[in-house]
Amino acid sequence: MLSKVKKDELYSCCKPSELPFNTTADISFLEETIGQQRALKALDFGLGINSHGFNIYILGESGTGKLTTIKKILEEKSKKEPVPNDCCYVYNFKNSDAPQALNLKPGTGLDFQKDMDEMITLLRQEIPKTFESKEYEKQKAKILEDFQNKQKKQFEDLETLAKEKDFTLRKTVSGLVLVPVKKTGETLSEEEYEDLEPKVKKKVEMIGKELQEKLDDVIRIVREEEKKIKDIMKELEQNDFQQKQYIQHSQ
Repeated sequence: MLSKVKKDELYSCCKPSELPFNTTADISFLEETIGQQRALKALDFGLGINSHGFNIYILGESGTGKLTTIKKILEEKSKKEPVPNDCCYVYNFKNSDAPQALNLKPGTGLDFQKDMDEMITLLRQEIPKTFESKEYEKQKAKILEDFQNKQKKQFEDLETLAKEKDFTLRKTVSGLVLVPVKKTGETLSEEEYEDLEPKVKKKVEMIGKELQEKLDDVIRIVREEEKKIKDIMKELEQNDFQQKQYIQHSQ
């Protein structure tokens, strides 16, 4: 049966005289989290696991004090634990997708970062000066000149051999090609090539194949030399910079 509710039954009146304090300033701060004993017990258990690979996941409504509670518990626990090392990530030149982690003594990570920033600033100033030095430019020009002369000699020898066998080396959009030539020095057209006698055509094909193999060898050698030159130039840059740094520190 439904019954009418009286207004004094809708609330409970709390008289100030019943409270054990005069103002809220008289109340000590509540150190515990109310109504979450199981959660606190689970958290204490998780924080007590002294091993890697474990995580603690906390779920709850927004504004219920999760972050405040966790921070307080961790702050209290950390006071009893040894101070952890500083962890700094540095660039991995061998694998840019996997930076390297450095473990430093507690409190030294920030000093390391400042030192690295100062070193980078110094390098940005000194490296351009180093590369502008006359000695560096002289060595660099000599290395490039020797490479170009060797490259030129390789192709000149091939052109001489091709000319002796009635071929010429031509540069096209797709690269270098060997083309048979007539006694007059003019290149042999496709129509003229097709009109050659079978024996002559076969001989031209054999010579062309032989020269093509030599061309492939020359290109391979040139590419290997280019790779060596890059390594030499890199080493030259490093040595030149180290010498300049040594001179500066000696002064």
